[in-house]
This record gives sequence, C-alpha cells and structure tokens, in this order.
Amino acid sequence: MPSAVRPPSGSKQVSPSGGSQLKHLDQARRNYRVYSLLRDDDFVDWAATALFYTAMHVVEAWLEEALGTTSGSHDSRAMRMNRLGVPRRVFQAYDALRRASELARYRDWTALLDADRIASLCNGPYRLICEHFEAPDAITPD
Repeated sequence: MPSAVRPPSGSKQVSPSGGSQLKHLDQARRNYRVYSLLRDDDFVDWAATALFYTAMHVVEAWLEEALGTTSGSHDSRAMRMNRLGVPRRVFQAYDALRRASELARYRDWTALLDADRIASLCNGPYRLICEHFEAPDAITPD
C-alpha cells in the first residue's frame, strides 16, 4: 500500500468502479438528499441521522476500494478506518456525526440539536470526510 490512508490503487478517491461501491455511493446520494430536505428546525433529529449515514456510505465505498469488502458493523468500520491509517481528525469528524445521530435517535436532543448545529456538522465534520475521501460533488457541501 503506497500510503497508510490510501487504498491499494494509490488513490484515496471514492470512485464508482465496483458494484458495491456504486450501491454505497447511490445510498449516500439518497441520504444527502434526505438531509437537505430535513435540515430545518422541525426535523433536525432526522437530518442528523441522514447526514451520518451519508458519511457512513462514503466511508463504506472507500473501504470497498481499499479492501475489496465493506464493514458489517460500526465497530468493524472504526477498526478498519484505524487499521488503514485514516487521520485522527477525520475519524473524529466521523465520530462526531455518529454521536449526533445517536443523540438524535436515543436521547433527548431538543436542547442540543438545532438547525444551526446541524449546519455546522455539515460544514465541519461532514465536509472534512467528503474532502478526505474525495466524495462526489453531488454529496459534498457547496
């Protein structure tokens, strides 16, 4: 492997070369559209969840390219990201999105999540993930 953060092809770009990669990138596009529709104050809980799952599918597409397989669980994905040398700041960005999604789904999120916080998650951690893995423009914030 030429670099710890790059798949064996020598490129970290998420490219739609395999069937599983295409499925993950298609699901990422669908999830990002859902996020875009739900990001106002009335649906920030679902927007946080959609944004996390968009990022998850970007990572899964990259893992498919890097390893020829995807993860079966969040823990497995985290271990693979670590093993492939994903920079700490990128992993922390991914983890921030995961925690926001879990907060929205399993806890009282109303005092902690609002449209501004969701926008900052999109323009901060999510953007970093898109830039690092060179996600397609259709799912990268403007």
